[in-house]
Amino acid sequence: MKIIFATDFYYPQTGGIEVSTRRLSQKLSEACNQVFIIAPSKSFRDKTYREGSVTIFGMGSIQIPFYKSARYSPSLLLKNKISKILTEIKPDVVHVQTNLSIGRLASVCAQRLGISTVATGHFMAEDFVRTLKLPHFSWKFINDISHTFSYSIWKKVDIFTVPTDTAANYFAEKHGFEKKILTISNGVDIKKFKSNRSNQKQVPTIAVVGRLDSAKRVDVVIKALPDILKKMRVNLIIVGSGLEMQNLKNMARNLGVRGHVRFKGFLPEQKVAELYRRVNLLATASVIETQGLAVLEALASGLPVVAANAGATPELVREGVNGYLFNPDDPASFATRVIKILSNKKLMIKMGKESVKIAKKHDIDEVVVKMQGLYQKAIAINSMRALNTKYVPFYRSKGFIVRLAVVGLVLSFLFRNVLASPSKVSARELVIKNKIMNSKIVKKIENLDIKVKEKFPLRNPSR
Repeated sequence: MKIIFATDFYYPQTGGIEVSTRRLSQKLSEACNQVFIIAPSKSFRDKTYREGSVTIFGMGSIQIPFYKSARYSPSLLLKNKISKILTEIKPDVVHVQTNLSIGRLASVCAQRLGISTVATGHFMAEDFVRTLKLPHFSWKFINDISHTFSYSIWKKVDIFTVPTDTAANYFAEKHGFEKKILTISNGVDIKKFKSNRSNQKQVPTIAVVGRLDSAKRVDVVIKALPDILKKMRVNLIIVGSGLEMQNLKNMARNLGVRGHVRFKGFLPEQKVAELYRRVNLLATASVIETQGLAVLEALASGLPVVAANAGATPELVREGVNGYLFNPDDPASFATRVIKILSNKKLMIKMGKESVKIAKKHDIDEVVVKMQGLYQKAIAINSMRALNTKYVPFYRSKGFIVRLAVVGLVLSFLFRNVLASPSKVSARELVIKNKIMNSKIVKKIENLDIKVKEKFPLRNPSR
């Protein structure tokens, strides 16, 4: 099967969409599928390259000013490029991951070419707006536009999926989806993030993994450290990069806990997997998760999790079973739950085992099987639509009628204002023009007469 992923966010950018797209594409390729990805390139120029057996078509992109870790491919000329790629490859299905320039145009081009389309809703509009550096009063207006814009794209695809039931309820409520929304997890590589607690540090260590943006609320974890340190010795490791890194470092220094906090920056997936085996607990204060890949990875690694009671995180973190939930933006609530786990080794081990059980339900290998079945279903839906579509002559199509009407209006305007416009030349000007024309004609006749006389001079007739 030939599969094309279309996304506006991709590696080396850091985020859930980038990681899940890369992970799923590689696993589908291992399952004997031909996989391609259309994504922003790492520079202004287009670049095609390979990651293993996956081909990436990098579209020229620019850096987003207010979101430096991301790049954006302008829509100008993008449609022709994507259409050319789809025409040459002839994929069986196009899987759209985002609804910005690349995702939107890939969906439009695929539908025009009669190619099956699947889309996945990875983020909610409100959560995305929070990551933008925009005034609060503009949020509602932008949310409304985003809802309308997103629905105009998602409603036309053959199958629409989301990673969690929370996201499904959100899209059904906000966008009023008439078609069924399917829930399929982003998945986690159980083999790569296997549980191994033998290399844990002696001092209890908390890990925070993810993009360092304001919506991720990493500041809540740092603010809770002084309260935790009053009860027990603990270290905090923060993995990820983003706009808030320097602010978080300054905050840790001002609170007097900088010596207990280590900023590791961006780490490749294998290094993150190794880190999970050395820490005791994952913390996340994020309020924008549609699933939370860092949480899934931590569960697969056998870690208990303390998370904000927001978004879709409660579907993975079950209160008192494999972790605790705390009130969003409440450092004291977070500190209490962290101390409760780290001070009780038996509870920590018990919760870690429950985490592994939950993670196994999201095994990436099972997700790949489900996705392949989903693609086959999308192809069948698209084929049935093609069979049921009645042929409409071009002259009866709405597009042709609209174009014809526009051409008619333009021609009538030209005829009325140019060809049929009455002359505004005065009588005197006409007389002058006639005199000039007459004088020119007379002069030409005189010149012609002179030439004739020169060529054929008159002679006296012979007698």
